[in-house]
Amino acid sequence: MQSVSNLQHKHELSEKEKAAIELNRKQIQALNSSEPIILNIGGKRYSTTVNTLTKYRHSFLGSMFGGYIPLKSCKDGSFFIDRDGRNFHYILNFLRTGELILPQNKPHLVEMLM
Repeated sequence: MQSVSNLQHKHELSEKEKAAIELNRKQIQALNSSEPIILNIGGKRYSTTVNTLTKYRHSFLGSMFGGYIPLKSCKDGSFFIDRDGRNFHYILNFLRTGELILPQNKPHLVEMLM
């Protein structure tokens, strides 16, 4: 059985990882959190703000735009996320309003989005 100190050591970040996270945070901070940014989700483009994307900071998008997941912008300044973009507007609207509103004739979306 591993001791607590061994487990803690496994989860400590290396100096290189810490430096990469710090650089990523600085890049994110350079973005004005209330200015529009463009997301390219599987080829479909969405406009939103860093404030919206970081509303739930422990979510994938919150971690990404909060500086915890490496983030690179494309040549055009947009941020590419390799996912199907057809249903991303439901997620974006949830982040904006706090309410998940799905069409009643598409119950399969709940499973896809969760």
